[in-house]
Amino acid sequence: MRQALAAAVFVCAFCSSIAAAQECLGFVPFRQRPVHFFVRGAFDNHTSLYGGGVGAGSSLAFGELDVEGIGVDSLGASAFTVGGGGGLQLSLNRSGTAHFCPLVQATFWLGPNSLGVANFNYGPSTHFRETDYTFGGAFGFLATGTSHQIKLIPTASYAHTNAHMRFMDSSGVLLNSHSQSLGVLSLGMGVLIGREVSITPTFARVTGGGHSALTAGVRVAFALGGTGTAFVNSHSTSCAALARTDSTVYDTTQVTERPTIRTAPEVRYPQMQRDLHIGGRVILGVIVGSDGAPEDSSVQVLNRVDPALDHEAVRWLAGVTYWPACRDGRPVRVHIAQPLDFCVAGCRQGKS
Repeated sequence: MRQALAAAVFVCAFCSSIAAAQECLGFVPFRQRPVHFFVRGAFDNHTSLYGGGVGAGSSLAFGELDVEGIGVDSLGASAFTVGGGGGLQLSLNRSGTAHFCPLVQATFWLGPNSLGVANFNYGPSTHFRETDYTFGGAFGFLATGTSHQIKLIPTASYAHTNAHMRFMDSSGVLLNSHSQSLGVLSLGMGVLIGREVSITPTFARVTGGGHSALTAGVRVAFALGGTGTAFVNSHSTSCAALARTDSTVYDTTQVTERPTIRTAPEVRYPQMQRDLHIGGRVILGVIVGSDGAPEDSSVQVLNRVDPALDHEAVRWLAGVTYWPACRDGRPVRVHIAQPLDFCVAGCRQGKS
């Protein structure tokens, strides 16, 4: 059926753009920059997709909203979509360099409208509507060390889309409707530049309804939010640029070089606690990975001062990066006690 073929082409243009973020699809992680703006495009022999949106999230859960336009050259038609989705990022190894993300998305199509008889065999005022539900998963792993300014993240994903298509006349009378399932296998390479920019080209194969297509696309994301960097230490430990081979967690007495803070965000002293002259030293226990990243799931408050100050200390630690600890000339994971001081009258040099 010709109208089914045309609708399938529309769907194919969308499939390579399932909502996602974080390292599992080669994008800047939300862990330290909770808001992203992005633009993206995709194309095959018959269609082109272009648009953008905004995403938000944390180290675990994330979501995004987008608006995109689609052109179908073979029909001389165009449409636009409004969609949203999200997922969870799950670490697959103890060093936190490989991730898997289960993903879901819903997309609503508006148009094309006023299509002629030659296109859909219905009449000069045929209106097309479509609702897509997509479920999938994505895998990505860090191929370079986190100490590099430019990081490479190869990715692979699979998504299954159920598309419900409707054809109506100008008065809203339903002329025909049917559903179709499609599968999309995608390969990509995330290029992360610092903590703010990612460029992610992808190639995808779309199959379903007895047809298949190859699509190519690219997404450029800009990460915003988080706190400004207040401290930068350019003096790395001697093993920072070397490969990681040991997943054992050591304590500080078992390493030859302890981890040192590489960058740290600004500390926000809660105004109420400052006004009430509440201060002190919060001590956090955390595992610093062999890549220098604090492992979020390991954070514990070892010495509490005040609930608001304790919470701020945990938030601050999420933005810290370290030069990794060294053992036998190699970077290793290590458990440390990280202090953070809140001084009402200002801390002396060496304290927060």
